[in-house]
Amino acid sequence: MKLLRKVESCAVVIPCFNEAERLNVDTFAEYVCDNDEIELVFVDDGSSDSTLESAQAVSERAGSSVSVLRLEENCGKAEAVRQGMLWAARRRFAAIAFWDADLATPLETIPDFVEVLNRHSNVEVVWGTRLPLMGHTIDRDAIRRQTGKLFSASSAAAVGVGIQDALCGAKMFRTGPMLDAILARPFSSRWIFDVEILARLDVLLKATGGLSVQETLYEFPVDAWYEIAGSRLRMTDFLRATVELTDLCLRYRVFPGRVKERLLLDHQQSGNVIPTQSPNCRVVVDASEPVEPLRWAA
Repeated sequence: MKLLRKVESCAVVIPCFNEAERLNVDTFAEYVCDNDEIELVFVDDGSSDSTLESAQAVSERAGSSVSVLRLEENCGKAEAVRQGMLWAARRRFAAIAFWDADLATPLETIPDFVEVLNRHSNVEVVWGTRLPLMGHTIDRDAIRRQTGKLFSASSAAAVGVGIQDALCGAKMFRTGPMLDAILARPFSSRWIFDVEILARLDVLLKATGGLSVQETLYEFPVDAWYEIAGSRLRMTDFLRATVELTDLCLRYRVFPGRVKERLLLDHQQSGNVIPTQSPNCRVVVDASEPVEPLRWAA
């Protein structure tokens, strides 16, 4: 069993697009002030409302524990998450998570994810799962729950990785070469990038001859999850997801050669690889010391 440093600090990336009405400034500020080991990275994905101001308000309340990044144009959740995680990766955290801005999964769940990484040295990814178990509070619309089950089953068929809940918006990753390779290039999926993360992880593990994805990924049943009003998710999005799943199946399962080659290259060059940076990403609030801007990949 490999020895890994204990996860004592964690960055949590919060992607935001027009979330001004649902972004609870008090909840975020109070949590990060009470938890010194947690830092927040808000990524405003080109919002047209006052989302940026709300994120900055959290920073004003919590000080150096909060960073705010701004994408000048709306790039989609996938790229917003990737940019935030790349920013956090430059600061040498032991773990990086991403969390939905509406806090459908409460922030109090973060230490449980950290504990999984500390308890299982083989685990690289902790994947939140919304299971209606006894003693758990999972307030989820019945239709969306059934649609989610169907989507998770379709995702397993498309990329070859079976998982209970593909799209729960709470996930945590151990930092290192594996995560560097996964983040090095933009996701081809704008919406279902969670599934693409699974696909990249699976291809990379098989290519490097390491542990299997079943040994590396830990599905964690969250204690609580709440359906928050104001979601922009529509049934048409699931039709769009079907198209993206087909594309992922072709890229990662039917013809994985090119993807495998790129992932191996990025894994081998971890620490020296130049991750692709969105040309319209700028830092609005830098929580700590200046960091050299990420360069664009050739």
